[in-house]
Amino acid sequence: MRGLLQVQLRRVEDSQSHPADQAGWSVYAKLGNDNQQFLWGILEDDAKATNRTAVQQKVGDYFSACMNTAAIDALGMKPIQPELARIDALKTRADVLSALISLHHEYAGSFFFGSGTGQDASDSSTVIVELGAGGLGLPDRDYYTKTDAKSVTIRQQYVAYIQQLLVLAGESADQAKEDADATIKIESALAAASLTRVERRNPHNTYHMKTIEELASLAPSIDWPLYFKVQGAPGVAKLNVSQPEFMKAVETELSTEDVATLRGYLRFHLLTAAAPYLAHPFEQASFDFFSKTLRGVPACLRAGKPVRAPSIATLARRWGRSSCAAPLQPIPRPRRSL
Repeated sequence: MRGLLQVQLRRVEDSQSHPADQAGWSVYAKLGNDNQQFLWGILEDDAKATNRTAVQQKVGDYFSACMNTAAIDALGMKPIQPELARIDALKTRADVLSALISLHHEYAGSFFFGSGTGQDASDSSTVIVELGAGGLGLPDRDYYTKTDAKSVTIRQQYVAYIQQLLVLAGESADQAKEDADATIKIESALAAASLTRVERRNPHNTYHMKTIEELASLAPSIDWPLYFKVQGAPGVAKLNVSQPEFMKAVETELSTEDVATLRGYLRFHLLTAAAPYLAHPFEQASFDFFSKTLRGVPACLRAGKPVRAPSIATLARRWGRSSCAAPLQPIPRPRRSL
């Protein structure tokens, strides 16, 4: 039976054309795409409706703003200029550490490490605070450590992408090269201290409950009580530090790299996180490297999908009200090809 099902699924997959904005295609990908078309229709209806509820207005206006590429292009890099200026103004190590805490709270970029919450692996009824490895621009530590020709080429292309983004943001070519070299240096050090994918498969390797005092002994440069207070979780006393050795590497970078190097790293990571949602040159640079070079996606269908609305998730509960209110009925042919 399983063999027959696989044969049938393969026939369906073979009968489907491979969309130009997808790295791969399958019956499951098609199902996800069809669902996205349905949800896209709800968003479009909320954006166009004239007699809207408060929820529809919030969701619809947000969606319209995300899809208004002309307005986004006209803004250029203005949306992140204030934060870039704040990074450029960092003069001391203390300034950098203070900015790092704020960046973790205010932006979605990967700055040195990651933090969040999750279920306690030893008590699934408890949600705990967790610190994890992060701070890399490439998908995995192996991209930094492998020495085969393909990996070396990808790292060279990544450095070129860093320089391209920094030049788009107004840096000179020489300064962009300097900051790109600084960024890859820091990321390589963090990657070397990260667990491999095989090592992470063992849950015991990523479960290390620590007190705040023990965390401070691993990375004393960061004011951890202040860090968690700014993140909205004051009074954290114990947490899972998934990779203690990685946090030691973070401490080494924060305490030994010069301020200019740290500043260049923060500047790039802010830019690369924002690039897909900024003006077209930034979006295209991000797509060319992360989608085309790394994943083999041939085309960026800019205006077709709500690709500029990643934080639609922040409206998920309100959006859910709209989608639940939509009548359940046979889905017609898609109103728009995504």
